[in-house]
Amino acid sequence: MRLTVVAIALGLVALTSAAYYPASQPVTGVKYADKDFLFKQKFFFEVLRNIHLPLQFQEYLPYTQTYITEESKYVNYSEVVEFFNYYKAGGFLPKGELFSIYNREHMTQTYFLFTFFYNTVDFDTFYKNVVFARENMNEGMFIHALTMAVFHHPQLKGFVLPAIYEIYPYYFFNTDVIHSVTFRKMYDQKFGFVSNGKYNVVYSNYTAVYPVEYYGEDKLSYFTEDIGLNAYYYYFMMDYPYFIGTDKFNLNKDRRGELYVYMYQQLIARYYLERQVNFMGPIEEFDYEFPLKTGYWSKLSYYNGIPFFVRNDYYLQGLLLSGQPAEGLRGSSPSGYRQGLLLPGGWIQDRSAQTRVCGLLRKHALR
Repeated sequence: MRLTVVAIALGLVALTSAAYYPASQPVTGVKYADKDFLFKQKFFFEVLRNIHLPLQFQEYLPYTQTYITEESKYVNYSEVVEFFNYYKAGGFLPKGELFSIYNREHMTQTYFLFTFFYNTVDFDTFYKNVVFARENMNEGMFIHALTMAVFHHPQLKGFVLPAIYEIYPYYFFNTDVIHSVTFRKMYDQKFGFVSNGKYNVVYSNYTAVYPVEYYGEDKLSYFTEDIGLNAYYYYFMMDYPYFIGTDKFNLNKDRRGELYVYMYQQLIARYYLERQVNFMGPIEEFDYEFPLKTGYWSKLSYYNGIPFFVRNDYYLQGLLLSGQPAEGLRGSSPSGYRQGLLLPGGWIQDRSAQTRVCGLLRKHALR
């Protein structure tokens, strides 16, 4: 035992001495930011500021109405031509419209915009194209494509973007917080703010300002609504966007599928742990064929004030027999709600009838 302790101590001394650099010894392998790097970093901060307002910096205004078209300025010009044609045809989502990367058409447009950025051969071309897109493309799409480009473009390593919850706080902070900052601040200069001498702070209790009980699930709001955790998930999706290829963007060597499964396994494991410490029991099985007991109200709103979609209690995913999308369905569940199927006419508890109805639902959903 004593020999083990001595060996560990000697090992720690060796590691410490190997990691220590005297002040007189220059540190190698470190690149300090020069004037050119700082200019580029400043550009990213400014172009992402007040994303829903026009650019306010005079040096960018000459590039807001045109983009670079010379073939020599792009690595893969054929991909960029797709962007040119789509833009000239008016196919892109207009500014001010709601954007979702899970909308197939929005996803395609985001990819076109991403390749428009990614294929530039130098920063000057990239700079001018970004300014053009900032002023003429949909705001949400612009943020998504620019973030992907900075993450993956070989010439943009080391640059830091503002945190996504600072660029687009609507997706992370409750509506009451946004309202307090943007509206009540107009007539009450001290509302919600505490000065610490350097900057102002507004307090955000994002877990339960207006408590909503989701059959006990609200106990985990401190975890599921955590801003840092949601930002982490966003950046993971930027590192490995599901709609771009692996070979071209050097993602095929990162054990991409294994990392994807591992990340979700870790999230679920942590979620399960939080359930256990809150005495909530194991995670219930999920089945699209049965109503989802627990509703969800995020208390978030888009920048234009439209609230995020609310999933009502006992929501039935899929299509009804009429072929219309199933809306949130409320109703009194019989005991053992998972044994019944909720339809507009009432509950179906016979298993054979459930099987036939669910088969029809799947048939309609695949059309």
